Amino acid sequence: MGRAAGGPHMKRLALLLMLLPAQVQAQAASFEDFFGPFRAAVLAGDAKAIRAHTRLPFLFQGRMLDASGFEAAVPALFDPPTQACFRKPELVDYGGSRQIFCQGSIYIFADDGGWKFIEIGVDD
Repeated sequence: MGRAAGGPHMKRLALLLMLLPAQVQAQAASFEDFFGPFRAAVLAGDAKAIRAHTRLPFLFQGRMLDASGFEAAVPALFDPPTQACFRKPELVDYGGSRQIFCQGSIYIFADDGGWKFIEIGVDD
């Protein structure tokens, strides 16, 4: 006797396909959940809150910064012209990351087991 079409494997596949859009939507929502507080922290100049949303150690000016080093660098990383970019940021999706181009730099965010600010690149 052969298997009937639509056996347990097909049902499992159908269930996975139905859940996929919800998973993609949840990932997008999780970026918004991350970025709102991160943006607010940048605009407030809140070094501790920015650090809490950042992957450490953080490479800046050729040095790997730990938590205290990162907090000390926040005024240089998020100076007033950069804060202005974060008031109405234009986020770009790129290879699974989100990016903001600002003042010749690229502020990069990635889902690293949860969204984090991971890097500043050079916009050349």
